[in-house]
Amino acid sequence: MEKKLLMVFLVTFMVTVLLFCSVAPCVEAKSLSTTVTATPAKSSTTFTTLTILASSSANIKQSFLITGKLTSNGSPLSKKTISLQRFNGNTWITIASKTSLTTGTYSFSRTEATANTYKYRTTYVNSVNSVAFASKASTSATTSTSPIATVKVASAKISTTATLASSNANPTAKQSFTFSGTLKAGTKPLSGKKIILCRLDPSGKYSEPSITYTNANGAYSFAFSEPASGTYHYGAAFQGDTSYASDYASLTLDVGNLQPSALSVNTAKLTFASNESFTVYGTLQDGVSGAPLAGQSVTLQVEQLWSLQSVYKVTTTNANGAYSFTASGSSQGVYGLYPTFAGNPSYSPCRGWLEVTIGNPIPTTLSLNFTNSNPGVSQSFTMSGYLKDTNGTPLAGRKITVDVRLPTGSWTSQGLGATTDSNGHYAITTSEQAAGEYRFEVYFLGDGTYAGHGNWELLPIGTLQTTKISATTNVTNPVAGTTFTLSGTLTDANGTPLAGKEVQLYRYAAAQPNPPVIFQTRYTDQNGHYSFVLNEPSDNYMYTVRFTGDQTYTHSEAVVKLTVGTPTLTTLT
Repeated sequence: MEKKLLMVFLVTFMVTVLLFCSVAPCVEAKSLSTTVTATPAKSSTTFTTLTILASSSANIKQSFLITGKLTSNGSPLSKKTISLQRFNGNTWITIASKTSLTTGTYSFSRTEATANTYKYRTTYVNSVNSVAFASKASTSATTSTSPIATVKVASAKISTTATLASSNANPTAKQSFTFSGTLKAGTKPLSGKKIILCRLDPSGKYSEPSITYTNANGAYSFAFSEPASGTYHYGAAFQGDTSYASDYASLTLDVGNLQPSALSVNTAKLTFASNESFTVYGTLQDGVSGAPLAGQSVTLQVEQLWSLQSVYKVTTTNANGAYSFTASGSSQGVYGLYPTFAGNPSYSPCRGWLEVTIGNPIPTTLSLNFTNSNPGVSQSFTMSGYLKDTNGTPLAGRKITVDVRLPTGSWTSQGLGATTDSNGHYAITTSEQAAGEYRFEVYFLGDGTYAGHGNWELLPIGTLQTTKISATTNVTNPVAGTTFTLSGTLTDANGTPLAGKEVQLYRYAAAQPNPPVIFQTRYTDQNGHYSFVLNEPSDNYMYTVRFTGDQTYTHSEAVVKLTVGTPTLTTLT
């Protein structure tokens, strides 16, 4: 599945803002959870261990999870009653009970109504051995009590949402354009609030060129221009006050006529053991011709999706535009791999994305549906779905995040998100203020027990023109290890070529790992033509080329099935 290709590129920009912006702060730091293990209770029949994991902080009336695992001599204990207790001044009171899963794991969703520092623990009592203990002095009861998990629950400021847009998606040097946006708390406009315009130029120099205040409708604007061509990063920052939380909106603009670039990312497989080293590799190319871009800096971000901790590495592409990194993960869960090219005076930035799993977290599924398949501009619609584990068990109290690819090609979260209820269900109602093809992506980022999962759908807003894309190869059965070309043309409904449009290539192989992400990217030339030069090992392949749509046109895609060499007979569907 495709990941946001532009938004997270702003990591460098955001870090700079945090370091130098007068906004305090632009993003909030999050405390990390830690897992602690209880000393097993001694018994003549068995030894049990009960662990507990909880966030160190939460807001009042905000759900948080308390999880852990019950084992006996290292083996998971399933279908056992786990009790959650909270310390009330001088005594422990049982507030909930759950049955452990087949993996021995348990989870409780908690919400506290008042601000305080709360202490929790979980307990397990082996009722069979307890009975035996009452009748036989030689048999001891097996009881496990976890260590104490402390959660500080604080009064929450009212959350806010800032937006930022440009009147021109691709201004020329010295051409005036306008930044505009709004600041709201839910649907309530916030007036008289200070908004700081933050800017990072192509050389990496940070500045805060302007300050303004929101009007009665919560709206603001900045008139601006840039002196030279290049890729610029902007932010609109609200620093918060005694009642309202801070927020930050970001935007990237290419000023002048920059050539598009494309960055691929691969690994040998998609699942690795904890601390197992693996190689992340790919190529940086001209986005239209596919020519390699040599001697360019590529930064790799390795992110634990559930904790948002990241490690960064930097390398330089070789003469073939290739790059490689060695990476690993110590904790179980899903990791995001994000190679980024920051751009230069000739080429625009680009970013790759791939997810790998470390260890053996329990797999999950996340569904996504819309109440309206083609909403009008400003018309409300609802996206909803269910989060479940592989056994179909609903996962309650889990945070669902949303990312939106706008028709302009930029990404935003729009402040959207939800928490699953007791049935694992979530629902988010929103609307869009401009026509175009939108891509909505929903994610459960996972935790130490459950693997993350995501889903996405394209949604046209308003009335758009239809498109058609073709795809074919120049060889019907390429020899393994030799180059061949997959190419085609993108047109509107009347057959008019569409130039400068992004075409994404997805690749599925019968006997190889198939991450649901973009394999390669190209941009159509003045004749609406695109091409990919490929070189594959022997296998059965299915290639999907996709135009994702924009402000005017709907998406379209084409599929090519191809056998390379003489692989073992396998059917791709």
